[in-house]
Amino acid sequence: MKRIFNILLNCIIFLISVLIQKILDRLLGFPFHSLTMYWGSILFTFFIISLWIEFIKSYIHKDTNL
Repeated sequence: MKRIFNILLNCIIFLISVLIQKILDRLLGFPFHSLTMYWGSILFTFFIISLWIEFIKSYIHKDTNL
């Protein structure tokens, strides 16, 4: 069950990353000259969001085990 939750969470994070990238592209007009740069920025956003979620999960887990 935990694996399914992690897979779903990663899919949701990836969709949020794509959405953030589209918003930045539309509103701020970031030029992406290549497909590699575009997907690289999406993966970077995915990494940052995943990292923050792991920090939040570890902080909550640490507080519940006091």
